[in-house]
Parts: sequence; structure tokens; C-alpha cells
Amino acid sequence: MSSLTSALEQLGLTQVEAKVYLALLEHGSQQAGAITKYTGIHRRTVYDAISRLIEKGLLSYIKSGKVKVYQAAHPERLSELLKEQEEALQSHMQTLEQLYD
Repeated sequence: MSSLTSALEQLGLTQVEAKVYLALLEHGSQQAGAITKYTGIHRRTVYDAISRLIEKGLLSYIKSGKVKVYQAAHPERLSELLKEQEEALQSHMQTLEQLYD
């Protein structure tokens, strides 16, 4: 599992984000408390990672009453995220090259 965590970190996720994402892939949809149990990461830190993963489009949730159940996005989303990062870089490449010269 640590090699997967490292691979996700190379894509720009933090170690905590990677662990949360992998826990949800492995165990399926879960509440934050279960994610905390599976990862051993403090509950507040898990919530922070969940927020960032939702912003990146790697997590979603459904509300069941007052309870949120989190679900990992399909791993294909990681490829899309990488493409988005590459496009963002390409849009600034000319300026970066001018600065280099």
C-alpha cells in the first residue's frame, strides 16, 4: 500500500489525502469515523483531507439524514487530474520560457 501512497503523492496529493483516498477505494463508501479507524489518522485531519479531495474531484458524498457517507471517485479521475495539471502548466509555458531567456 505504501507504493500506492507514494505514487499518489507524486501526483500532488498529500500523504494524508492519499491514505484517505486509498482507504475509501479499499473499503468502499464510509463515514469519516470509519476512515479515521482504517487510516489511524486524527478525525480533524481526515475531515481536512476530505475537503481537499472533494475540491480535487476525487471524493464525493451522499447525505443520509445528518450523516455524510464519502465515496472515492473512479481512479480514472487521477488521469484527468494529471491532464488538467499539464494543461495549466502549458498555458504558462510561454511566459516561463520568456523568463528563462
